[in-house]
Amino acid sequence: MPLGMAEAFQVYVPEAPAAIGVAVIALSGGRPAGTVEMKVNYLRPGREGKFSCRARLLKAGKTLVFGEAVVRDEHRRVVATGYATYIYLEENTANWSV
Repeated sequence: MPLGMAEAFQVYVPEAPAAIGVAVIALSGGRPAGTVEMKVNYLRPGREGKFSCRARLLKAGKTLVFGEAVVRDEHRRVVATGYATYIYLEENTANWSV
């Protein structure tokens, strides 16, 4: 990995799916949800500067929610996209541990 790239990856790798997760929780009024699937596509290097992320929910059913997110650099260029599917959990499963 080229020098200076690791910092940018650490910033926007979790940002896209996390933004979708926040949207899922907001939609459900705080109902617990778990991750079914997550994917991040890296489209261009994000070397430095500020990044922004916008998420939207594409489909929200009774059990599953599917969303996408786009991460842009300070010049508004798309540097990554993310997709995630979440499943709503029952209240009594929110404290599961492995």
